[in-house]
Amino acid sequence: MLVLAGLVVAGLRFLPERKPTGTEEATGPPAATAVVTRTDLSTTRTVSGELGYGTPQELEGGAGTVTWLPKQGAVVKRGQPVYRRDDRPVPLFYGRTPLFRPLDRAGLVGRDVRVVVDNLRALGYRTGDQPLPGSPAEPAPLKVHAGDGVMTRSLIAAVKRWQTDHGVPATGVIAPGDVLVHSGKLRVAALIARPGRPSDAPLMAVTGTAKVVTVQLDAGDSGSVRRGDAVRVTLPDGDVAKAKVTSVGTTARAPEGGDGTEQPRTTVTVKLDDSGAVSRLTAAPVQVEVTGETRPDVLAVPVGALLALLEGGYAVQIAGGALVPVDTGLFADGRVEVSGPGLDEGVTVVTAS
Repeated sequence: MLVLAGLVVAGLRFLPERKPTGTEEATGPPAATAVVTRTDLSTTRTVSGELGYGTPQELEGGAGTVTWLPKQGAVVKRGQPVYRRDDRPVPLFYGRTPLFRPLDRAGLVGRDVRVVVDNLRALGYRTGDQPLPGSPAEPAPLKVHAGDGVMTRSLIAAVKRWQTDHGVPATGVIAPGDVLVHSGKLRVAALIARPGRPSDAPLMAVTGTAKVVTVQLDAGDSGSVRRGDAVRVTLPDGDVAKAKVTSVGTTARAPEGGDGTEQPRTTVTVKLDDSGAVSRLTAAPVQVEVTGETRPDVLAVPVGALLALLEGGYAVQIAGGALVPVDTGLFADGRVEVSGPGLDEGVTVVTAS
């Protein structure tokens, strides 16, 4: 019986030593059949993650004394005070370029000025027209580049109106430390400073306001993960939620508290497609199924269709009797990439039951 039917071990069928000729007849009825498909094959692995609001980052203030701080867990939006310095509110502006100089006169050009323009407009203040890129900035003969703003007289007047509404002297000047620039609205994860302490030091740790899953991947594994990759997240109650990779860290660090033998890890951030699935959770451990190696547009059969020949190599048996030698590629999710003479999409092969 072993010589005629082979032996099923670990999903593979073994045949005695012989060479497939492409014309051999089957000696026994097939247990089952499967169709050769053309598909994308991907390996997956499951790693531990943490549901929360992402990796906190520290915020520092300008020179002065802290006189008020928000509560832990508070959400701060554009125009709202992040803290008070010398009992003056320091509001939040959205942007990428922090204020690095006093904006104290007409004609100043730069991306820091653009932050002021964009935020005052978003807060409802009329700032007037801005010079177009390539044009000179008046009164200073500086060229305006894409992404720049210009301190015009209209903008200075808008700054004064905003300062009056904000309860600070209407000087028309905005200096570093008068506002805090961040990429968007923020959530206070933890307070570091307290009232009475110098404000030009770390004040608080903040995160974004959207719940995300943070995964620490070994640096050697993170290269196969790309922004936009689809992943599956298993929640504490066993439900599975669809998600996408939103960022992959570019810096690898050794785990904190380790003995120095662990591999450096990279932070991968994942956002759920449906945030409502975790609306009742603030933080929780989760499992994340991520994609590893991918082979697009390949022929694949169930692993049970492979015949492991004792003399080495593999074959598949065409339904009807012929044996076809095959080269194997990626194994994933119970299927294997194959190629061989006469093997094409739609061909029916014998597989183990």
